[in-house]
Amino acid sequence: MNVSKNTTIFAGAQPGTIAAREAAATEEAAKRGKVEKGSVFAGSLNEDLFANSILEKKKEAQRKAMQVVGDAWESDQKIEKDLDERRELINKLEKENQAALKEIDEYTRMQEEMKEEYGITDDSKEQQDLELIRKYNRMLKDEMNGKISSENRLTREEIEYVQRLKAEGLTDYQQKQLDLDSAKSVYQQTVSENKKTIVEENAIIRGVRLEKLKSDPMLKAQDEAQAIREAASKEITGMVVEQAKEHIDQLQEEAEEKAEKLEEKQEKLEEFIESQKEKREESEEIMEDMPVREMAELEQIKSDVKQEVENIVNKMALVVEDIKGAMVDEKL
Repeated sequence: MNVSKNTTIFAGAQPGTIAAREAAATEEAAKRGKVEKGSVFAGSLNEDLFANSILEKKKEAQRKAMQVVGDAWESDQKIEKDLDERRELINKLEKENQAALKEIDEYTRMQEEMKEEYGITDDSKEQQDLELIRKYNRMLKDEMNGKISSENRLTREEIEYVQRLKAEGLTDYQQKQLDLDSAKSVYQQTVSENKKTIVEENAIIRGVRLEKLKSDPMLKAQDEAQAIREAASKEITGMVVEQAKEHIDQLQEEAEEKAEKLEEKQEKLEEFIESQKEKREESEEIMEDMPVREMAELEQIKSDVKQEVENIVNKMALVVEDIKGAMVDEKL
């Protein structure tokens, strides 16, 4: 019975023994290793997600910046295209005016030749009446446009005189000259309208150019794109700082947990040392109170138990050797 109990003691670790403490420590280390491995894996996963999040922020900021610059460039190209079309129109109108002015010069030459053919001089009454009729016709045209210039304004007497000349009938020379005036006026009207349009188009082009010099859309877009990138950079920095804070808080929490566990182990160790001290003191007291004969018997029992254990171990070794021999014989 005593042998059996002692054999159990050697075969397994009883609670409170050094072997038991070592086994518990080994098991705790294994568990901690698993937790740490799991934490490392989870941490790596979180770091990957965080890195992907930062990468997405950068990509989104770059996309928005490129969109702003692209929109500005497209808008700028539309403006430049419009300006090119206006320049083309101006060039076209200038060419039309050049052609119209040639026609006007041709009609003027014809009128001068007619004047020579009819022998009309500038100071003749027929020519002076013609000039007054021409002035009257220009005045009527100004009235249709809603404004009479000072050079085309006639007195009441002059108006009545021209009306009387027309009523009595114009001379052949005067009528032919007025017919040429009518033909020439078509080209004169073209030149006048074209010049007005050219002035307007040039004014628009200058205005657009001036506005672009004041605030270049492309430069403005680049500044806006840079602002988007800087805002994204600040946001990413905030994310990194927040992530660092969370990581520090987590490390602090883990350190506090480890400290608590270490404190608990320290308390248990102190309790164990105290309990062993008490047991040792009790054993010493028992030994002091025990008679010499009983102590000798106890020593003899320990010696017998030790011998029995050695015999059992020797027998077990012999049995193992016999089994190995039998297995060898069987194979042969």
